[in-house]
Amino acid sequence: MMNAPLARRLAERFLELAPLQRRAFYEKLRNDGQSFQQFPIVPRLKSQNLALSYAQARQWFLWSLEPGGSAYHMTGAMKLTGALDVETLKASFDAVIGRHEALRTQFRLGMDGQVQQFIQTDLQTECEELDLRDICSLELEARVRDAVDRMHQRPFDLEAGPLLRLGLIRQADDVHILVVMMHHIISDGWS
Repeated sequence: MMNAPLARRLAERFLELAPLQRRAFYEKLRNDGQSFQQFPIVPRLKSQNLALSYAQARQWFLWSLEPGGSAYHMTGAMKLTGALDVETLKASFDAVIGRHEALRTQFRLGMDGQVQQFIQTDLQTECEELDLRDICSLELEARVRDAVDRMHQRPFDLEAGPLLRLGLIRQADDVHILVVMMHHIISDGWS
């Protein structure tokens, strides 16, 4: 087990490594039976060039070929039952987005002609609301399914963002479907 000051110094040094060096470091850790999870999360250097990971570069390339496609959209939906304060829900997502730079990231060409990540300082949650309370119960499930599919199909603009958005479908006063959509480029589990 590594002591905390050493783990922090190594994590800070890791931020300064080029992508190939980061990969080599990660491989060495794995080969030594160590886990990256033992390191603290340290803030990125504000002056740091934000190059894309290999997975992100691949996602960017595929998006640039078909910007209107939805193959790399990640969508999940959940039923919320009970009283719902929509503004509090949005504020909760705003807090999560404010805490995690990846959720405020845009991807565009930098001055050097390479695609880079740019972090927005302030981003409000985008939430499409749809009220289906007046729809008869026979049609409701199909209408919800169609609405979720339409929300999923709506393109993300990797250059302008946001790359996470919400949908809220009201089925009854106390029944909602929360739809969370994000582009895979900000949630690939590695970058």
